[in-house]
Amino acid sequence: MKHKLMIMFFLLLVSVQVFSISVEIEQVIDAPPSRWGTYLNDSAAYAKNGELLLAGSRALNLFVLKDGQWVRLIEKYKIERYNHTEENDRFRGVNYLYNSTVPEEFVYYIEMAQFPKEHYRVFVNDEGELEAEWVSEEYFDSHKFPGLGLGLSLRSGYSLKITPVEDGYAGFLVDIVGKKEQFIYRFADQFRKGYMQDIGTIATTPDRDHVAMVIDFWPEEHSPYQRFGYKYVKMLVIFKINYDE
Repeated sequence: MKHKLMIMFFLLLVSVQVFSISVEIEQVIDAPPSRWGTYLNDSAAYAKNGELLLAGSRALNLFVLKDGQWVRLIEKYKIERYNHTEENDRFRGVNYLYNSTVPEEFVYYIEMAQFPKEHYRVFVNDEGELEAEWVSEEYFDSHKFPGLGLGLSLRSGYSLKITPVEDGYAGFLVDIVGKKEQFIYRFADQFRKGYMQDIGTIATTPDRDHVAMVIDFWPEEHSPYQRFGYKYVKMLVIFKINYDE
């Protein structure tokens, strides 16, 4: 009987899995080019093919990240005025990206003053490429799903936790925490006086091994991220998460 209990205890021990996690900065990326400025209230999500989508509120278009560069996903809008968003401040508008009720699809719209909205569904086609297809307002309204992206869960019981900055900034800190919400890693700690402002840009890959977000930070002296006349800059940072079993 004693030997049987010892064997059962040993089996319990060998079945326990121990995980560790490490995080590294993979890319730091500027906003899509626009004379109106950098990131501001943008929305971002990863598609099922692993590519990052960004609804840029300053460049006012839908972009996909390819080889570290933002590429316009919508080559030409039906309403001609939407193809010339850089020309006149009076015609600034809004655009938003949302989850869809159709799995692995997004819906998107753009709107400017004095012009009707244009609506699109965004999906990965049979060739594995992201595509934006014009849809009716009825399609958009019936398929728009609140929220964007895959949520805050990671693998192996880890998750993302968002807390407000406590020193007066209108921003947030994003941490990785364990199953019991024990602190594991703070993304902004890699950037001097860094914090996050635009919650809508937290994006996680389907494999939960990359997290992208826009971080406001004060670049170090002689940093390549310095901007003349600005103490703080905003950059989209892609973090790679390594899970070790």
